[in-house]
Amino acid sequence: MQIIDDNQYKALSFVSFANRGGNRPKEIELREWILNPGPKPGRRGRLVKRGRPAKYETVGGIYDTESFRNLARAASNIIDNSTLAGIRKIGEDWQRASAGILSANVYSILGTRRLIEPEIPDEYGPDVPAESFVQHLIRLGWIDQDDQGGLGLTPLGRALLRSEDASEGESDAYDVVILDAQNELSYPVFIQRLAEAGEAILIDPYLRIEQLLAIRAYTSISRVLVSSQLRREDRAAMAVLIESGTGRPIELRMADHGVLHDRMVIGTNSAFTIGTSINTIGKQHPTILTPLPVVAADVMRTHVDKWWNEAQTVATYPPVEEEQPED
Repeated sequence: MQIIDDNQYKALSFVSFANRGGNRPKEIELREWILNPGPKPGRRGRLVKRGRPAKYETVGGIYDTESFRNLARAASNIIDNSTLAGIRKIGEDWQRASAGILSANVYSILGTRRLIEPEIPDEYGPDVPAESFVQHLIRLGWIDQDDQGGLGLTPLGRALLRSEDASEGESDAYDVVILDAQNELSYPVFIQRLAEAGEAILIDPYLRIEQLLAIRAYTSISRVLVSSQLRREDRAAMAVLIESGTGRPIELRMADHGVLHDRMVIGTNSAFTIGTSINTIGKQHPTILTPLPVVAADVMRTHVDKWWNEAQTVATYPPVEEEQPED
């Protein structure tokens, strides 16, 4: 028994391929790939005004010829003549009429068509040109273009490329990131990976205000979860930073003692674990960023959402306005 048809198989394969690269494609991205995977061809413009066909009239024809009159006379003789001479006369009249008709062309038989009003063709708007290869990649959501015309990979495009590399055995070098100790580029590379994760939750029990400042400024992380074991003064400093800030929404919550152990990022575009606390990256020991497989990321996302819902809010921006009691 067949459970899924060809179109369903294609859709599931596309979503699975994107998931392997760390992306969860949107409905419009899946629909565009299923319905129009290649560049769209050009097409005729919109009909602006309906035209009309040409008008003709028929002039003359067989009914106005001597041949047709001979044929009619022969038919009349069949009724009026029953003698041998009369039968011979019928044959002569029929032969003359038939010869005249058979020698006439179709226009002399049916008459001549004469144009009365010429055809008026339909009027169309400008034709729609064929979609270029770059335009079709933009429509699929695999690349985007900035105001200066520069092209770049979207999160979906990056995920598809990462998944394609993985299928060719190149994923290890591409996905796993080692941040060396005493390397001034380690922390900037880490912030880049956070930015690539898209909207995400960051879990680090011992995050500090210095790291939160860079995270708020350069990434799309909207939720930060720390441990209650973090010093009170550190939590207070981060609360002030969040509540006095501007820009995109971000919220800081605190989980109970013993809930958090690992450090990780769970985002819309990727998910990975962080080998050490963020405040030590690029300092004493190397740090490894390890991507989570799709199944593992989905499992962890469920646990992380549970921890978040049970955690205590420390600060949020924009601040949540309390409902005023009705008079």
